[in-house]
Amino acid sequence: MDNNGEGPSRADPVVGGPEPSGPFALEQFFVGPLPHPAILAGYEQIQAGLAERIVAMTEIEGAHRRTLERDREIADTKHAGRGQWMAFGISLLCLAVAAWVAVQAGAWAAAPFALGGGVYPLVAAFLRERAPTRR
Repeated sequence: MDNNGEGPSRADPVVGGPEPSGPFALEQFFVGPLPHPAILAGYEQIQAGLAERIVAMTEIEGAHRRTLERDREIADTKHAGRGQWMAFGISLLCLAVAAWVAVQAGAWAAAPFALGGGVYPLVAAFLRERAPTRR
């Protein structure tokens, strides 16, 4: 306790605990896009306007990050749409080949084409969503 009984002293960091026998370190951390306000005030004391520059830099970086995330969402949406169109095109091609084979060789010969045969895994590959990759 302090000499006036208000709380722990620098020499007694844990109330009720043993006093440190040697040097000790106090570790603090602050999570966020900006430094802790006390640290930001310290930057301002070092050079006038420095805190404002740090805040402006953080705002610019945040806007840039949001732009990148928006662009990634747009690209992912276009990619998914392109895959659906490719799957649709392959399915139509398969049905067209089945119709041609049916006319040329009979309905039973066209069945593998009409039912997809080995085309369904290919179509499924275009429709399947991939897990997002982080760079």
